[in-house]
Amino acid sequence: MAILIHLSTDLMMSSTVKISAARHNIEYMSIPSIQKLAALEVAENVLAIFVDLQTPGIDIDHLKSHFATQSNDSPPVWLYVQHVNEELLAAAKSIAIATVMTRGQFNRDVDRLIQGLATRKHDNQ
Repeated sequence: MAILIHLSTDLMMSSTVKISAARHNIEYMSIPSIQKLAALEVAENVLAIFVDLQTPGIDIDHLKSHFATQSNDSPPVWLYVQHVNEELLAAAKSIAIATVMTRGQFNRDVDRLIQGLATRKHDNQ
């Protein structure tokens, strides 16, 4: 089964994403660290990855090198951070494979994003 991975320790946003994933019949997994992400990408059928850039321990340079090995066939990646963190937003935009959003944009659009993933998952079955 395809899994939506959400790298975050924010319980409110995790709940929002989890509820939306359930609504669209997508398995959801919340993880607290980039190290866990690396292991899951290899072991699981990953549909998409959402990353809260304000998760403790996340280093933008580490993320950049992690996602540098991704190809066009890799699962889509969305990165988000509070709009007031302009430096981190700018740095995240240098990760070519990722779509970067403010936290507000992500919160507003998460259900639409997951609905699109569900459609893609259905089309690939």
